[in-house]
Amino acid sequence: MHEGLDVGLVEVQHLEQGAVDERGPISGRLVPRPEQAGVTPGRGVRRPSPQAADSRMAGSGQGGCRRVQEQSAGHPLHRFGQGRLPVGSHEVRQTSRHRRLGGDRVHRPMVRSLFRHRRMRQAREVGRVRLSPPPAPGVARHRRLGALVAARECDLLCIGGGLGGLAAALRAADAGLEALIVEKSPLIGGVAAYSGGVVWVGNNHLQRQAGLEDSAEDTTRYLRWVARDAGTFDEDLLATFVRRAPEAVEYFGGLGVRFQNTGLGDQYHPDAPGSVPGGRILEVTVDGEALGPWRDRCRSSPHFRLLGLTHDEVRRAGGDLVAGEVLAELHRQRRKRDFWTWGPGLSAAFAAAALVQRGVPILLEARCIELVRSGDRVSGAVVEVRDERQEIRARRGVLVATGSYGSAPFAAELEGLPEIFEASPPVLDGDALALVEPTGAARARAGQAFTIFGYESPTERHPGTDLPLHRELSRALGLPHAIVVNRTGRRFGDESFYGFLLRAVKERDASGQFPNYPCYLIGDNRYRTRYRLGDGEEWPANLAQASNLTDLAGALGVDAGGLIDQVTTFNDGADEGNDLAFGRGTLPYSRLRAGDPNQSPNPNLGSLTEPPFWGLPLKLLGTGIYSTGLLINTDAQVLTEDRRPIDGLYATGNAAAYVEQPAYVGGLANARAITYGYLAATHAAASNRSRGLPTPLAQGAEDPE
Repeated sequence: MHEGLDVGLVEVQHLEQGAVDERGPISGRLVPRPEQAGVTPGRGVRRPSPQAADSRMAGSGQGGCRRVQEQSAGHPLHRFGQGRLPVGSHEVRQTSRHRRLGGDRVHRPMVRSLFRHRRMRQAREVGRVRLSPPPAPGVARHRRLGALVAARECDLLCIGGGLGGLAAALRAADAGLEALIVEKSPLIGGVAAYSGGVVWVGNNHLQRQAGLEDSAEDTTRYLRWVARDAGTFDEDLLATFVRRAPEAVEYFGGLGVRFQNTGLGDQYHPDAPGSVPGGRILEVTVDGEALGPWRDRCRSSPHFRLLGLTHDEVRRAGGDLVAGEVLAELHRQRRKRDFWTWGPGLSAAFAAAALVQRGVPILLEARCIELVRSGDRVSGAVVEVRDERQEIRARRGVLVATGSYGSAPFAAELEGLPEIFEASPPVLDGDALALVEPTGAARARAGQAFTIFGYESPTERHPGTDLPLHRELSRALGLPHAIVVNRTGRRFGDESFYGFLLRAVKERDASGQFPNYPCYLIGDNRYRTRYRLGDGEEWPANLAQASNLTDLAGALGVDAGGLIDQVTTFNDGADEGNDLAFGRGTLPYSRLRAGDPNQSPNPNLGSLTEPPFWGLPLKLLGTGIYSTGLLINTDAQVLTEDRRPIDGLYATGNAAAYVEQPAYVGGLANARAITYGYLAATHAAASNRSRGLPTPLAQGAEDPE
């Protein structure tokens, strides 16, 4: 709603599941029951003006309620000088007709009538398209305006409906708090839903139950070794994560989230100090029926074709890239019974536990545009639903769980990369950095962005959008009969472990250029007839193909002489299982997850001799994990530059900087989202309710004007 436009009293009607009106099924955003929102069904709710809200807060002895506003289009990136992060205009949008009427104060009745007419017209237009599933019991709706009523108060407001926000809301609800989630997209699950869905937690309770040895000391040693070249650690936060992550996993397991062991060990670095052969990598499954009315609102992943199978089953079968008919048949059976695994299963399991089992309300397609403060405390947020702005007060605090900034235009420059195409859901706009700017929150840069290789699909789009989908190829690069080369036609790393290639791609030469980017996947006919590129199309339409390497090089813009020499050198040892240049196929992870078990003697090596030859330009894809985030303490409180906690402000997941472990570990991002969401809600539950908080309205009361 535009600020300053008084639409008067609006009647609220309580609608049951499957309700319809004259325009068909109710569409729009799902919200909590009216009784949870502080109103009773059928009661009128008067929406106060900002001035009235401020005067009410001042009258309650709280020192006034000051909105944290950013009047310009964005804010400067802290210390990096990379321009501004757009948040969206906060000015009242006045139409020319509105101005001709003299504004909202001079001709308020006429403006109100005009505004109501436009809102009803928008509602009729939206009503023709199903934007949401059949409403869950307890959906409240403005009868006259066709817009939904948001919760006006809660204890913990979780900004972001991904894994971290769901985990925090679940913990808060179990602790007796009123939690509310706001999610700007129409889907639940966030980045975790696109991931492989594993959760890396050392010394966890499932290890102990299985008799597997591990300890906090070994977990810490392993994490330190992996990040030995990535920068400094926050030792307190590292110790807290190692100690509290197992606690969080066991706690959520007791609330119905089904964690299980994948059987995978520390696959990237099995010989590192503190490594263990198995038990740290967990996964989660959930039955679709447990999601109730939220099933079609839970985000699935376009990146994995074996959804419905567990990592343990795929591992036992020899890997997903060469899965045979046994896996295919099991996959068909699982899909019939609506069995959710991998990233979609992880996020959906938390959604089932929070939204269905405990009735936590969530507001979809609701963008948080600013935080609200009472004195020095963050006490709520302003949320925009369609064109309507509503203030939500949070008695215990606000959790920022909006993810990182891979879809923002400044991402590649900030990370020092030639380009980035985000493979995660297209919702990572840098909201966390933008929202907290006026609060004085500190940002920290730790490690580097975790990127992978892939390609742009010429025909596929992100589900529910018109945005092109980029498919990852990281494991497909390590299969036999293919290599990755730069513009000179030369290899520059071990293709069977994407980390080695990525390190080389990020290197600059003396002139500041990237000598290994662009780069290309080159293969022969045996690769194409035996393997898939990944989980997308069988073979993309933009694939270059030729009967010889010279013509292929010309089609790709690669040096022909360099490519021919490189293929000849590679072929000399490939069929014997030797890669003298980069040792391809020597890592256990590479042989298991990126190789062909039927290829001997090395599952990652095979010569390129059989035409036609083909080539595909590779792209750098973001995964939602980036170098810069909010600085937090051991309670997940956001800190200022002088490391003072900002009262009432928390962060989790990729919105929080990786200062405790600035190197990539598969499953660590999901573990952080769960752990810091758990810690934030735990701290909020223990906080003093009366300290600097606005006085909550009695249930069913009307706001005074």
